[in-house]
Amino acid sequence: MIQMIRKLLQKYQELVRYIIVGVLTTVLSTGAYFLLYYLLEKGSLSHYAGRIATIVSWFIAVLFAFFANKLAVFRSRSMAPGVFLREFVLFFGCRFATLVFDYAFIWATVDYLGATPTAAAWPPLYARLHPYLMKLVDDFFVTIFNYVISKFLIFTRNKGVANGND
Repeated sequence: MIQMIRKLLQKYQELVRYIIVGVLTTVLSTGAYFLLYYLLEKGSLSHYAGRIATIVSWFIAVLFAFFANKLAVFRSRSMAPGVFLREFVLFFGCRFATLVFDYAFIWATVDYLGATPTAAAWPPLYARLHPYLMKLVDDFFVTIFNYVISKFLIFTRNKGVANGND
């Protein structure tokens, strides 16, 4: 049984590393979102709380995720300026595409449908979606898309190349 688990972990080690980094990134992103949303919903920016929290938490998470994915998951070790810049631009560009989805999803479920607990009576209470639950659902879809893009588009070259000298 233990040998079978070892074989599976070895066979899917990249995916396991991605899941670990993804969990850490999601915790960071979601934690930042929850904190920012909590702080903003009480102030003059309460109407924009979901959107502002989404953008700021996205930036924090993407910056962390770039380095974690580059080095720990896909093991693209090259720091040669051309390779690093290509990966960085592609990573942020693709993550920006998921930010558009993220932003639209949060806008639709939190801001438009009135998911906040203080929302007006329309839509009816049973039709409202909790903002924190919607963020978790959103993160699930974003994570799947990000893995596919990172694996097949961004970190495809220079695996294991140290400092761009090999």
